[in-house]
Order: sequence, then C-alpha cells, then structure tokens
Amino acid sequence: MAAESLIRDVLSQTEVEALYVGFNHLFSIKLHHGGLFKNYPRREYVRGSVDYVDLVDIDKFSVHELDLVMGRLKYSKDEVRYYHYLVPNGGLDDGIRPLGTDHEVRSFSAYVSDNKLMNVYVEHEISIFPSLYFTCSGSNVTIQEISEKNSKTELYGQKGKKLMLAWHENIENSEENANVVDLGIDEEQVDENPKIPIRAVQEQFQRRFDQKISMMKAFRAKTFAMEQLHGDFSSQYGRLRDYVDELIRVNPGTTVKLEVEAATDPTSPERKFKRIYVCLGSLKQGYKAIGRELLGLDGAFLKGPFPGQLLTAVGLDPNNGIYPLAYAIVEAETMLSWSWFLECIADDLDLGTNSNYTFISDRQKGIIPALQKVFPCAEHRFCLRHILENMKQQYKGKIYKDTLWKLATDTTLVYFQKDMDALKEVNSGAHLWLSKIPPEHWSRSHFSGRAISDVLLNNMCEVLNSKLLDGRDKPIITMLEFVREYLSRRIVNVLRVIDKSKGLLTPYATKLMESIKRDANRYTAKWNGGDHYQVSSAQGSQYVVNMATRTCACRSWEITGIPCRHAVAAIRCMAEFGEEHGSPESYVNHVYRMERWKQVYSHKVYPTNGMSEWSKSQVPTVIVPPAYHKPIGRPKKARKRSRVEIEEGTGAGGSKAGKTLTCGKCKKKGHNRRSCKGQEQNG
Repeated sequence: MAAESLIRDVLSQTEVEALYVGFNHLFSIKLHHGGLFKNYPRREYVRGSVDYVDLVDIDKFSVHELDLVMGRLKYSKDEVRYYHYLVPNGGLDDGIRPLGTDHEVRSFSAYVSDNKLMNVYVEHEISIFPSLYFTCSGSNVTIQEISEKNSKTELYGQKGKKLMLAWHENIENSEENANVVDLGIDEEQVDENPKIPIRAVQEQFQRRFDQKISMMKAFRAKTFAMEQLHGDFSSQYGRLRDYVDELIRVNPGTTVKLEVEAATDPTSPERKFKRIYVCLGSLKQGYKAIGRELLGLDGAFLKGPFPGQLLTAVGLDPNNGIYPLAYAIVEAETMLSWSWFLECIADDLDLGTNSNYTFISDRQKGIIPALQKVFPCAEHRFCLRHILENMKQQYKGKIYKDTLWKLATDTTLVYFQKDMDALKEVNSGAHLWLSKIPPEHWSRSHFSGRAISDVLLNNMCEVLNSKLLDGRDKPIITMLEFVREYLSRRIVNVLRVIDKSKGLLTPYATKLMESIKRDANRYTAKWNGGDHYQVSSAQGSQYVVNMATRTCACRSWEITGIPCRHAVAAIRCMAEFGEEHGSPESYVNHVYRMERWKQVYSHKVYPTNGMSEWSKSQVPTVIVPPAYHKPIGRPKKARKRSRVEIEEGTGAGGSKAGKTLTCGKCKKKGHNRRSCKGQEQNG
C-alpha cells in the first residue's frame, strides 16, 4: 500500500466517490495523527493533524501498512503507536474501535465496500512535543524547567495556557544561578484526566528534581489546579441565580425551583442554599410524548465539600432506553426532600393527588411515606435486586434467589400462589419473610399494566447515576452543567441510532417480537367465531386470547403492551380464516413505534453561554453555601457495593475472578469473543 498510495492534505467526499467508481477493493483513509484523545466533557481528538491516504487496497491492507505511512509522515519507526478507526456514521463517544489484530482489521474491512473514506486515529505513547516530560504511567502530569537568572528559586502557581500546581518552597539558595520550576498540568490534560493520582505528582517531582514533597502538599497543589478549571466550590453558589436565569433563557419551558434556608436575620443580604430542582423544557416535552406512566426514582451522595444528595427521576423511552426527566440537589434524603421533589414533578406533569402513576425505587430513606403523601393512589414497585439483597441476610443460597425471581416474573395469580406454596415447603421462614412484602410492589402477577412495562429493577436510575458519577464531586454550577451536557449528548447519540434504524418498531421491540414469533410456532390456536381464541401447546398449557380487548389470560400482553406468543398464534389463526388482520407488529402498543421514538427525541437540550456572559440576577440577596460539617476520615469516592454485587462480582470495580465467561459471538460458555473459534449464531 505505501508504495502505491498517495498522501495529500485535502480530499472531498465528492472526489472520493468519483475516484473509486468501479474499484470496490480500493478506498481512502483520513488519517488523524500527532494528537491525543480528550474525553471530558465529550471525546475529541485534539492537537493533531490530518492527512489523506489514497488508493489503499483492502486486500493488502494491514497495520504494517499504516506503520509505513507513518514513516512517510516522518514519525520514528521505534515509536509505540495505537491505531483506532471510527465506525461510519458513528461518533467519537461510541464509534471508536481498535485496529491492531487481524480480527480487528477484518472488522474494519467489512465497512470499506460501502464507505470509501475511513477515519483512522493514531494514539502516540510518547508525546511529539519534546519540551514536555510525561510520566510512564500516563498520568498526564508534566514538568517544565525554566531558567531565570537573578531570581529566587521557588515553586509557584500561575494560570495561563498551562495550569501550574501551586507550591512554595526553596530548592537551593544559590543567588547566582537559580532555577524557577513549575509543576504544571495542561488544561486539556486535566479535562481529559481529572483523576490524576497524587502519588504520580510526588513521584514525578522526585524524579525530576531529586526532592520529596508530602502527600498533602501535592494534594493542595492539585486542588488549586482543579479550582482553576472547574471553579471554586463556595463562590459558585453566589452565581447560582445567574445560572438559573441563563438556563431558563436558552431552554424555553424549563422549570427551575430554587429554595434557600429561612433567614435568621431578615436584614442580612445572604441566604443559605437549601435545594434546587431542574426539569429542562425539552425533556419535559419529550417525556410526555412517550406515553408511559412510569418513573424510576433514586438518590446519590454528592462528593464535594458540602453535604447533599442528587435526586433523579428517570423514565423509559420507546426503545426501553433511559429518558431522564428531572433532577435535584437537596440537603439529604428525607421525607420532606422527597415530598418536595415529587411535588415539583407533579406540577411539571400536571398530576393530581389521585394519579395512579407507577414509580419504582430502591426504597430510599423517606421515599415510601413521601409517595404515600403526594401520590396515595400510585403504584410503587420495589427494585427486586434490593429485596434479594435483604433476603440474603437471612436466607442464602441459589434456591432462594431462583425462587424469588420466579415469583417476580410470574404473570398470573395462579402461578404466583403455586410458587409461594413451593417456597413454603422448602422453608416456611423464608415464605413468612417474603409474605410481609406486598406482592403488588414486586411481582408482575400483581402489576396493573398501566405503566406498559414489566420492569422489575431500578436499572434506569443506576445507569444515569453511573453516567453522572464524575460530576458529583464538582462545584454546584459545574455539576449542574455536567448533567445538562450529558443529557444533551445522549439525545445526539440516540438520534444517530434512530437515523440508522428502519421498520415500524424500535430496535428493542423488533428484536423482542422476533423472539416471540419464534416461540409462537409451538402453539396452536382455535377460533370461536368471534373475538376469542383458544391457544394451546403440546406441553398442555392453554390460554384464552381476546383480540377485541387485546388481552391474553397469561397477562403478558396487558403488562408490556407487546403481544405474547399466544396472541401471535391467534393473529396467525385469523389469517387462516380470512379475518381482517395486520402483522403481529401492528398490534404492538404505540409506545414502541419508531414514529413515537423520533417524536420523543425531536426535542433538543440547548447549550448555555459561559459564566462571563450571564446577566446579573435582579434578586437582591446572595446565596451562600450550606453549613459544612467535616466528616470523619478520608472521603470515599467509590460506592459501597451491595452483598449481591460482591457475590456476583458486579457493580463498580467488580472482580471477574471465579466467573464463567460467556462468548458474545457464539453464546457458549468458557471463552470470550476474541478466542472464539466457532461461527456467529444467526437470529
């Protein structure tokens, strides 16, 4: 490839299409090199160059050929490099794939026939800027030495293109030849890696200057640099009202409710922050367009110097993906704070106290009485994972776990009672313990079906919390902007998927219907001449399907809004008798339609201007931070994993030790996709 290909710095899409007419095996590469990836707040390739490589033969293409091209671009052959490619129509946040092994090259090659211009990115282990000294650990700490005569020798902090870690201590007392040393972190590098280890700062300094600094001094230096990037924790409260005005200005229909503590001195210009609630106008409109009366509720600790909780309300979109509705920062998880949050949601969704909405939660502190107060008629589901966690404290073993899941997934009262009786025979104590939790909170057999979802786990909130984890240790405005930027970015990412999706239903519903239709082959339907069908299997099961009410005796259709296998068998029977009917997909609830999915994500979150552009709030009082009570011990960054997560090796930092691998390609146990020698399963 290197000998025949042409390297140039400009190439248009029109030129590419014209260049390869009739040559299916040839393509061009848009090579991004000399830069690095920046992951925060979104992934970008910065400080790099772009060259185009033409007339690449896919039959001869390999990573070795890329090395030859890099040589022609004057890179050292001894440099360690990592190649990545971008999936066509994908973004850097979710479309980057490795390009190193033969298998990865084959995956890359599969895109070439339909995409004649492929983006390839080069990651360099060693920076091409020789003035910067990088640690081998990739901590992004840099040290630069500056010579200045007739000046005192000191370490200092300054803000410019580079953020300098604040530090003051003499290294030597030579007045004739002193070195001014700055221990600096580049702004883009801190954005990319905000968790630079303190120990890396210490080791870097000692290697460069043969001097030791304490952990505390290195920590203070890093803290100073982070404040320059993200702002000061205390001072941002003073601009909170300005931020609220800007957020409402650029996002029409947005609801923001800001509460302060009651003033002990009414004449004082200061008011202590208490709570803030945000429901972006676009998310409010998008959520209402879904048509699902379901919300997951959860809370998470803030990790900064001031106490508080981040409360979230999350729904499910037509593709069963998360759709955040609202979020709030409150003083703590109490009945009062949850009641306030729920009342704010009720106002935004126009819900009365008699609303029979469906909520799912982990039964956090205060949430049960708060729901009973604000929505006394609501259906409240308990996350099954947390019920299992509590159950394991007294009743351990796979039999109890399997029985609980069987009871939760039963869709009829008959099967539920049968399985409860079986549990009683195994262990009457476990039966008594579980009987104390009303089944309408955790078993599908007792769900009403109003939510059009059979969800048993509060995973929707867990997913959102994991995405917002890195924002929970930021100053309050930076944290609120972190949440808003994630929500905006998620809409963009989903729109990319929507553009590539075809058909009547969303990808989730389409895949589920394909599975249901295969299962329906095992059933026989008999028509009664009206709207009812008797559906039976060879194993002896038998259910009645009512096509007029679109229900089945198994209740699955009623709960999920998607025809069950018995209903699909009945629909096929309608065709045999010449009855008016459509495809099984046409009987799926409109919640799962592609048209609805597009409508939901047609509402965009708009960006805000920088802090210097905000108008000054006309409110005469100034908001100050809440009271700070220093906790005992070192602040914990990692979430405490539950008993279930520890045993199953899941959750943050979960170990894979002792777990059986499942191949993502052939679905068999004992190996992974990379070492698989079988063929990918069809269907």
